[in-house]
Amino acid sequence: PLGREFPLPLDRTRVEELLAASGQPPTSGPTCEEIVRRVANAFAVSAKELLGPSRLRQVLLSRQVAMYLVRELTKQSLPRIGVLFGGRDHTTVLHACRKVEEEMAKDNVLAGKVKQLRAEMG
Repeated sequence: PLGREFPLPLDRTRVEELLAASGQPPTSGPTCEEIVRRVANAFAVSAKELLGPSRLRQVLLSRQVAMYLVRELTKQSLPRIGVLFGGRDHTTVLHACRKVEEEMAKDNVLAGKVKQLRAEMG
């Protein structure tokens, strides 16, 4: 029967056990939730605002930075990041990542803030 082929659900603990048995190191690094929380604190906005529909410049920029850092530090797919940020399209996430890279090239203060956040989490 099918149930006997897959006796255990794949929860985090089971995946870590399987990785340990295979000799693969468990994944490490920040969670998406941690990245959102830290970016929200760094930009003085709430996590709820980051994940919500607000288009205020301060919220928009911090959301883009959070998307960028999630992409860089977790290697989540663009569609998955879009879902995490309130059901946004993957093209919105791609635009956010490119926009942050452009802005960091022009704005040393922003570049420093993103670099510091990345260093703290990555």
